[in-house]
Amino acid sequence: MTIEVPNSTKTSKLKLTKVLYSSKVDYTLVLIGKPDKYGFQCSFGNGKYSIFIKKGDKIGEIPKNACSLYKHTSEPPTANAIEQVTL
Repeated sequence: MTIEVPNSTKTSKLKLTKVLYSSKVDYTLVLIGKPDKYGFQCSFGNGKYSIFIKKGDKIGEIPKNACSLYKHTSEPPTANAIEQVTL
């Protein structure tokens, strides 16, 4: 699944792998430990969650909302289901 993440005045596209996808859920939840596991660096401060690649270049910045959640709302992501699972 590819998502667009805000990055100052532009956006960055991030490819998420090994995801569970449901067209009935209108958000994408990313666990904080996953970017770290794959070599990204993350920081929290000044009301923002920032994501950096190994070189130190910032690729995303998610603002904190009034409920203290780092949340970005965008167009629904596109996904190609590998297998349909009924829960």
